[in-house]
Amino acid sequence: MNGLLVYSIINILTSSPGEKTVPVYALAGALLYLSHPALIESTVWISAQFDLFVTFFLLMLIRCDLRARKFWSKFFLALFFYSLAAMSKEMAASVLFSLLLFHLFLDWSGYRDKISGFSTRMATYSGIFLGGLGYVFMRYLALGYLVSTSDASPASSDFLLLAKALYHYLQIVIFPFFTISPVHEFRS
Repeated sequence: MNGLLVYSIINILTSSPGEKTVPVYALAGALLYLSHPALIESTVWISAQFDLFVTFFLLMLIRCDLRARKFWSKFFLALFFYSLAAMSKEMAASVLFSLLLFHLFLDWSGYRDKISGFSTRMATYSGIFLGGLGYVFMRYLALGYLVSTSDASPASSDFLLLAKALYHYLQIVIFPFFTISPVHEFRS
């Protein structure tokens, strides 16, 4: 399914309205995606299946962002798919930054007609933001804060821990090799 979504997104980006489409670029991109060695872990081990889920929901979010033209449809589709992606894996927190870069790339490269104006893009960003807040709220409830116990940690410390984890996910997306230092210091 993820390969079909990659095919669909590339086909949307490379086709012009009114012209007969040649899906060679979309097929090549989808085959490159499907044959990439990074996908082996998520397809071989069942414990890594959540990677396939988060990818599916984020690709659906991008496809709906490219296809939907009305404000409310973009908003609710972004809210729905981002909420499901965040529930699959917290790494979905990076999609807002990635989507901003994707939109900037489309603006700069002359594909402005493929995405709607700024106000409808704000619908997508708002849906992602509210989906993220909803995820944090659901996580907050799932940690058991509806029940008071004497040994429970304070809610603020757990919320800060969650915020710190999301910050580190964003940091890895922005600076992918931040955690890998080319120079390792050794003490004598």
